[in-house]
Amino acid sequence: MKTVLSGYTIAARGRYTLYNLHLPKMTLVSIITPSFNQAAFLERTIRSVLEQDYRNIEYLVVDGGSTDGSLDIIHKYASRLTWWMSEKDNGQAEAINKGFDHAQGDIVAWLNSDDYYLPGTVSVVVKAFDRHPQASMIYGNLLAVDEFDRTINILKYRQLALGDLLCFKSSASRRCSCAGCT
Repeated sequence: MKTVLSGYTIAARGRYTLYNLHLPKMTLVSIITPSFNQAAFLERTIRSVLEQDYRNIEYLVVDGGSTDGSLDIIHKYASRLTWWMSEKDNGQAEAINKGFDHAQGDIVAWLNSDDYYLPGTVSVVVKAFDRHPQASMIYGNLLAVDEFDRTINILKYRQLALGDLLCFKSSASRRCSCAGCT
């Protein structure tokens, strides 16, 4: 006897019932954190990614050759990072591009090493892309906090044009699949 119900295959053989789950593939999300001498903030940033409720995340950390203890923090979490490196670079843009070169996700984002995600952020982004398959970029509002986590500013953004988004802090985008993209 074999029955298929809502994506689940249930097969009964003798005394045993076998369950074969046909679950949809979860979208891979790549998150890149560029960092240089940000030890004071880096662990919180890393933990905010690793503690997300969305499980299919590859996390890449690109350090610019820090000398302030950042490497100790990166080593502490190295087994949970997909990829990381530390070498002198030419700044944040180069570090982000190094991360993009190694990222495999269908959704890619970067999170600066002095910023952090609130719980559930990645799940919200994936759901937003699922609900809006025509969207190539999703961005969110920004909650600015002080060193004691007190809210000091809330930035709410209107719908922006692509040109406005080039320097946006709180965004994620789909990996380009069009001809001619590199």
